Amino acid sequence: MPLFGRRSKHSVDAHHPHPSQMMVLYNGFPALDTVRLADDIIALEPDGPPVEVPAFRSAADDEGRRTTSGTLTIGQMPLTVEVHNWPLDREVMRYTVGASNLNEAAKGPLRTHRAYALVSVAGEARPIEKMACLLKVTAGLVAQGAVGAANHETWSAFVPEIFGLLDEPGFWQDLRAKGIPAVLTTGFVKVNVSTDELWFITRGHRLYGLPELAYRAQGHQEAEGIFDVFTNIFHYMFDTGTVLHVGDTMEMDERTGQVMRFQAPPAEAAFLESPTGTLVTEFKN
Repeated sequence: MPLFGRRSKHSVDAHHPHPSQMMVLYNGFPALDTVRLADDIIALEPDGPPVEVPAFRSAADDEGRRTTSGTLTIGQMPLTVEVHNWPLDREVMRYTVGASNLNEAAKGPLRTHRAYALVSVAGEARPIEKMACLLKVTAGLVAQGAVGAANHETWSAFVPEIFGLLDEPGFWQDLRAKGIPAVLTTGFVKVNVSTDELWFITRGHRLYGLPELAYRAQGHQEAEGIFDVFTNIFHYMFDTGTVLHVGDTMEMDERTGQVMRFQAPPAEAAFLESPTGTLVTEFKN
């Protein structure tokens, strides 16, 4: 993937948000088994850091709103789990489940959830290590009867089956070295601004100190191809430490001479803005 233009190595600034939360959705208030949770987390990476999951505490307010909460550790990383017997806020649902690329049938059980567990990172580490910890705890909680999960930082939602990827050989090595798979570490969102203005945008590159990507599409039929392109660019930046900038170009097809140019977002498209910048992609022959 030859690159023409300026390059710079990325280093995640303290002011850039890091991966910090995931939400696990249930049909009802779950009675979590913390011993099983610890065992399931350890089983995901048997040679990984030690895991400790103390007993969680339960409470209820005067209105009968129940919570269960506790703090667990993976190595030196503390994570909190807060379980609520009420559903996510509608606005959060709109830009997680609603914005996700799940089909409507898959979204159905997530839309009707009645309780959720909020998993939060409470320590400092490399962003991808924070994501690794979040994925482990989320997968462990999903295994205890969840209908799915959501990430408001990447505008994503997940069916339980997707966490089977964590059991595949080489998963943790690929995650830490390359940010693979992007379907779990970043988001891809279709934004219909109007009947004749459609954008495909990434969400979550900023968590790793990288610019978001955007493409003004001619139609939804382009989504799969652009998703693949954005995924490859994310992996390229993550793997090599190269940050792309406005004015850079990237060779896409040596045979045809097609290149991708990276431009600044149009002034009227404020929704494309990101703390780490956004690059609008254009194909040129």
